[in-house]
Amino acid sequence: MKKETLETQLGEWIKEVFRVTPKLEKLVVEIIDMDLGRKVDQNEAEKLRRQLRSVGKQLDAEIIDEEEFDQRVRVLKTKLAQAEQRPTKQVALDAVRVATSMAAAWDAATLEQRQKLVAYAFDEIVVADGWISSVRPKKDIAPLLAARVVDAVRCGGPDRNRTRYAQTAHSPS
Repeated sequence: MKKETLETQLGEWIKEVFRVTPKLEKLVVEIIDMDLGRKVDQNEAEKLRRQLRSVGKQLDAEIIDEEEFDQRVRVLKTKLAQAEQRPTKQVALDAVRVATSMAAAWDAATLEQRQKLVAYAFDEIVVADGWISSVRPKKDIAPLLAARVVDAVRCGGPDRNRTRYAQTAHSPS
């Protein structure tokens, strides 16, 4: 298979998959939110909550004074907020921005620029029998591609058409 053919395939696919709609943008936010929600360090957050309770007990037992109590609580609450922070909106907007830029830039890009775009977006592209058979996106791009897959599945995607065709082809007349 010619290099130009693969480049054309990849270009058409990139322009399609990175076409961002408001619905897709919302899905990206949901996926990133779920992903980051799983990654919140629950152990660290729980440890900080225990420390906050302990500081309160130390104040009650008059081991520390109110000034030290206020200082410790302020530090612990700041750390707790950081441990629980989930910057979903910014991460989603970054993914959407990158995708929109890639789709728009592809046609105007030189071969060297296209190679850089692909290297920026994907860790691996597998070609089998002259066709791109799979891709492994970079971490920043993965939520957008996951949202595209979820959207395709929710809308029925290619399998829905095949199933419908199979049902009509084999249904009794």
